[in-house]
Amino acid sequence: MADREWTADCVADHFEEAFRTLRKLPPVKAQGYFNTWPDIVRTSREIAAMEPQPMRVWPSAAAITRLEQTFDWVLWIEEAERKLVWSRAAR
Repeated sequence: MADREWTADCVADHFEEAFRTLRKLPPVKAQGYFNTWPDIVRTSREIAAMEPQPMRVWPSAAAITRLEQTFDWVLWIEEAERKLVWSRAAR
C-alpha cells in the first residue's frame, strides 16, 4: 500500500468500502438462553414448505483488515469530521 498514490477520491472509496464491510458483519449481541436439545429432523415435504432463509454474504478477511485500517484513520480526525466522513460513506 505504500506505493499507492492516495487521492481524495481514493480515500473516500476506502471509507465507503469500510462502511459496506461493517454492514456485512454480524451484529454484536448477548448470547441469551439456549438449549442442548438435538435439532429437529424434518421430512423433505416439510423442508419444501419452509420459507427460504436469506443468503448472507460475509466480508472477506482482506476487507475486514482494510476496515480495521480505516478505523485507525478515523482516530486522526476530530469528532465532528468523523460524523461527516461516516455519513458521506453511508450514502
